[in-house]
Amino acid sequence: MSEFLTLEKNAGVAVITWNHPKVNALSFALLQELRAQLDDLARDDATRVLVLTGAGEKFFSGGADIRELDRIAPRTLITFGQDLFRQLELFPKPTLAAVNGSAFGGGCELSLACHFRFAVTTAQFALPEIKLGILPGWGGVQRLTRLLGPSRALELLITGERIDAPAAERLGLIQRALPPAQFMAETLTWAKRLARGAPLAQRALLQLLRADDGDAAAAREQIIALNSTADAARGIAAFWTKQEPEFIGQ
Repeated sequence: MSEFLTLEKNAGVAVITWNHPKVNALSFALLQELRAQLDDLARDDATRVLVLTGAGEKFFSGGADIRELDRIAPRTLITFGQDLFRQLELFPKPTLAAVNGSAFGGGCELSLACHFRFAVTTAQFALPEIKLGILPGWGGVQRLTRLLGPSRALELLITGERIDAPAAERLGLIQRALPPAQFMAETLTWAKRLARGAPLAQRALLQLLRADDGDAAAAREQIIALNSTADAARGIAAFWTKQEPEFIGQ
């Protein structure tokens, strides 16, 4: 039984929703529950895509639960969060942050650890830690810099200022800024589209995107091996018959 998380599965898409009023703060207990869910879903062959979102309409997450800073050592909280978000970044299936409301601090960092980000137009994004005399501790500095480039990332990090979802889309921080009435439906439609894709090829692609130049030989062998899979045969056959392939992950 989970105190903070709910899990729903449909058509190959698993949706994790956290609920921690009032701002969906990422408490240590919530993060522990999330790690356990990631472990389970990574091994679940029926899950092809993972969607992460917050309950309600105001906050995706307001960040770490600052009430815990007096009772949990900074080293413990920072190390656990870094390891968890790295686990999310390395998740072997596509992950999508459905940013239902504002994403501040650790909430913004969590969205950055996902492969894709869709946001409601009313959402705001910020890494405001510098205003407290600290820095984002869960990998947000590095991920934001890789996503936006050093200059634009530094501007957001050194000012701690908020940007809205349309501005985030223009910067390339998110894939889509969607009106509230369409937000979750369009997000799930896109996730289900990914879930119909070839899981072995998707997994290999996610690995290749993280590989450095020294892995070129291993990457080549991985690409060659994919051509001998049952999914590849299904995809090629469907191409010639002008049908949509049904991939089985083999």
